[in-house]
Amino acid sequence: VPDFLRLWFPPHSSEQNRVSRTTMGSIVSCAACSALQCCVGAACNCCGHVVPCKSSIVTRAVYAVIFLLTSVAAWVLSNWGFDLLKFVPELSSCNGNTFCYGVFSVYRITFALCGWHLLLGILLIGVKSATDCRFFIQGGSILAWTFKIVIWLGGMIGCFFAPNIMFYYFAWISVFGSCLFLLIQIVLLIEFAYEWNESWVQKWHGDGIEENRLWFRLLLGITIVLL
Repeated sequence: VPDFLRLWFPPHSSEQNRVSRTTMGSIVSCAACSALQCCVGAACNCCGHVVPCKSSIVTRAVYAVIFLLTSVAAWVLSNWGFDLLKFVPELSSCNGNTFCYGVFSVYRITFALCGWHLLLGILLIGVKSATDCRFFIQGGSILAWTFKIVIWLGGMIGCFFAPNIMFYYFAWISVFGSCLFLLIQIVLLIEFAYEWNESWVQKWHGDGIEENRLWFRLLLGITIVLL
């Protein structure tokens, strides 16, 4: 029904039920966003006081947790997306196809995660020291994580109201992007292995007069395990 006719003719009961379910889902999602950002902010603050570690380590750990939660959500929606997301209007084009519901749900939350990291990367371009006014975005303060968590969750929820055609193109972009990502990870992994090996070899040889056989055994054992 065109939008101008909706002003004169009320929707049918099924339409009213769909709108009410969508509204209820939006309200619950907003409440969940607020609750989760409070919990994450408090958890980051508590970890910073209980565990004496650098802010950069805490930041990396929280990013890893966010990635893990997104992966778990993708797995859940890929298997039970049809049962959980029947009320989403933009997924109605799937026509009850459970595979379609799962695939497009995964595309949506992964697109939100990619966009979130891209936004943070753009905001932090040129930041080289803690004296920069934008450094708080990367820092571990409650305000910074509240800002980032709200954008992350809001992006995931908002993607479920985007048209499906948008994620057809994202699927093709993901094919090439994932190949590039894996290539970069392989290079970083090889570089890490070389640095690790050089560090333990130096500790094994010591000062050049007496060898430390402990480091030799550790290096040999790790090599066997990784093989």
